[in-house]
Amino acid sequence: IPKIRIHTRQLINIVRQRLLVSIDEWPVDSLYPNGHLNSIIGPVNSVEVEVKCLLLESGIAFDNFSASALACLPSSDEIPKDEESSSKRLDLRHVPIFSVDPVGCQDIDDTFHIRRDEDGDIELGIHIADVAHFLTKDSPLDREAATKATTFYLSDRRFDML
Repeated sequence: IPKIRIHTRQLINIVRQRLLVSIDEWPVDSLYPNGHLNSIIGPVNSVEVEVKCLLLESGIAFDNFSASALACLPSSDEIPKDEESSSKRLDLRHVPIFSVDPVGCQDIDDTFHIRRDEDGDIELGIHIADVAHFLTKDSPLDREAATKATTFYLSDRRFDML
């Protein structure tokens, strides 16, 4: 990232701060591009600010879900039931299934089973939760989840897709 020349009257506010800037132009005869200040992210050497910078630089959406998206969630005692898709799914509730998610995980969604089939062959089943099954197409939650694409993990935190 090149040094970017910005004109500001906020010098006292931006010293020792991480900044989000945009390049407006880069004249052919200049070593540095000209730009403008979009926002002050926070103080240099703050772990939270450095994480935010990494996420911004990587294009990872990390904002909390909006109120309209959260309003799409079912209540905790409601289990969505879709008879049409249920008839197309294989019921494996009688099979011992094991999670590969760590202890304390909030979303147990990666599981497997292993058993012998009728011919004596070993069957390994990999189960990945289809969370999109529970979304209403084009709802606020669906649109916001699409911008996040995947849950993103750092060593000390996570940023959820859903």
